[in-house]
Order: sequence, then structure tokens, then C-alpha cells
Amino acid sequence: MFTGRVLQNSAKILLLFFTLFIFSGCSSISSKNSRYYPVKQHTPRQNSLGFSVSPPPGDNWHEKLKDNSLIYLKKAQPNTYAIYTQATEIILDHPISEEKELVEYIMKRKNIDMASGRYKNYRSQYHTQKSPSQQCVHYNNNFEDHGMKNLNQATFVIVKSSGVFCLHPDTPDVGIDLYYFEKSLSGAEVTSYKNEGEQFLSSLNFNTVRL
Repeated sequence: MFTGRVLQNSAKILLLFFTLFIFSGCSSISSKNSRYYPVKQHTPRQNSLGFSVSPPPGDNWHEKLKDNSLIYLKKAQPNTYAIYTQATEIILDHPISEEKELVEYIMKRKNIDMASGRYKNYRSQYHTQKSPSQQCVHYNNNFEDHGMKNLNQATFVIVKSSGVFCLHPDTPDVGIDLYYFEKSLSGAEVTSYKNEGEQFLSSLNFNTVRL
């Protein structure tokens, strides 16, 4: 598990985040009942599975642990824009050695239910790379979310994501999924903090697994 000045709680999984961080909710990060804590130190957060990541640079980032994930949410432009990053530890059912199998595994993890009609104009890219470990896949998933509540019929949320999934160089059944999401209101002029998300991705380092 990760170590750092964060609090662990008991919830679940990836696609929940599409609806978890509604723009107006970002302003309540520092409320009395918040589960997030302001990032005060940017030292790497170590994980016992053999990797470390550093918090995104910049101001107004907040962090928490959630199950096997470390999550950062930036408090910025709460009515029109939100960005969060996440690092999730993965233990595979079996080691993966083939690039094609690894890409297919990640595509399945990132699959979006287009049949629901909620998500439109979905675009994705996946390509293998040999850094920061020899078995990595970089991916981008962009789409429109037309299912957000409290928006008029002509307004939707633009979602842009980028990430990297890597297997540990010494332990092929252990991996890390590192990514960030940007969400912005259609038609709004916003300031992107994509560069801070990219620096989060580039902070990934591997070390000896401690099992």
C-alpha cells in the first residue's frame, strides 16, 4: 500500500469517478466532512508493490487513499473545470508477456458503455512503450458526457484523459495504472492544467517489490 499523509477509506473503482466529481462539488474539498487532505509535501509516495509516484505540481491539490488507489483532486475553476489524477496498484491473475495481450487487457479495463447513449464522440489511442519499464502502454480516452445532472439539455461535459499502464520490471504480475482526467463544461473558456497531469505521469519510478 501507499504511505504518506493521507487517509484510507473503503470505496470502489474507476468509472464511478465520471460522476463523483461534479464541478460544484470541488469547492467542498476542505469542508468539515471532507475525505481529502491538502498536499503539503511533494515527496514521492512509496508503494510496497515496488513503485513510487509524486503528487502533481502546482497549487490547490488535495489527496486521499481509496482502496488500492492514490487520488489527487485540484481545486480550480469549480463551476466549469476539474482535474484529478490517480495511481492504482494492480495485481494480475497471471503474468503478461505479450504486448498484444497487455494492450487488450488495458482496453478492457478502460471500456466505456457507449450503448447507454450517455457518452458520445468517443476517441481512444493505445500504444506500447518501453519506459519507465519494458512493458508499458500509453493511452488517451476522450469523449463527451451527456448524462450529468443539473445541466441544461444543450450542455455537456468534455472529458479528456491520458494515462500509462506499466508492469513492474521484476514482477510481471504486478502493475500500476497512472492517469489523469480533465473535465470541462461545453462552451466554457477554461484554463487547462494538463501539464500538471503530465508531470504526475512522468513521476512514476520502480524499485524493489516488498511483499
